[in-house]
Amino acid sequence: SFTAKTGSVTRKRHLAEATLIFSSSSTATNEDPADSRRRESLSQGNNPLFSLNLNLDSLAQVGAADRAQELLLRIHALHKEGYYEVSPDVVSYNSVLKAWKEDDQPEKALEL
Repeated sequence: SFTAKTGSVTRKRHLAEATLIFSSSSTATNEDPADSRRRESLSQGNNPLFSLNLNLDSLAQVGAADRAQELLLRIHALHKEGYYEVSPDVVSYNSVLKAWKEDDQPEKALEL
């Protein structure tokens, strides 16, 4: 009888662990994109270009195209003057272009 109870407890524990693993994996696939970006940012550590691109993409998603372009141009100027170690890359510019598209002002992209 003790073995039967122990076996039942063990089965319940394994079932609980399997349920936890399954629910963790199913939420990972239905994960909010912002959470995914946040986790990716943390895994990147101290990467200034990745941080810049993450900020530009976030501004694009909330429709703040003017702020995204201002940030891009400011970082570009700071890099050119030697105050910032990285220069915006193609991902940076694409994020700003996407921001203007999302803001229904694609003609503003020509200012880049």
